[in-house]
Amino acid sequence: MKITTILPARFFLFAATLLMPLSALAYGFGFLHNEIVSDFNTEDWSKFDEALIHTLDNLPDKQIHTWSNPKTGKGGAMTVLDSTIENDKPCRRLRIINSSGDRKGRSTFTFCKKPPDDTWLVKPDDARKSPPETSAPSAEEN
Repeated sequence: MKITTILPARFFLFAATLLMPLSALAYGFGFLHNEIVSDFNTEDWSKFDEALIHTLDNLPDKQIHTWSNPKTGKGGAMTVLDSTIENDKPCRRLRIINSSGDRKGRSTFTFCKKPPDDTWLVKPDDARKSPPETSAPSAEEN
């Protein structure tokens, strides 16, 4: 699948960054509240997109996929928590952790494929979730 298929989700991530905090809550992108992804440059976004597509399209449930940009110190991890079929389309609940220096943001979203081009989109129900925890990494997360 082409990387461009994540653009709708990426657009909402970017828009939520510009319109925080209201839109971060409205769209369910609560992990943006800590502004970690607002510091992403083009290369960070490219690595994030590649990791997201790879994780959604290829990884089995419970497997962790990490990404990093050594040039900027940004990175993260993604884990498919479970997979379902809704309205005859695959859906995957994904935990996303992004980090920048000693800051971490984490959230969980359900992505479902949308016809006709099977673009991964965040499930609308996730827009009603409260913001997730953000913190400096704990000893067990390092």
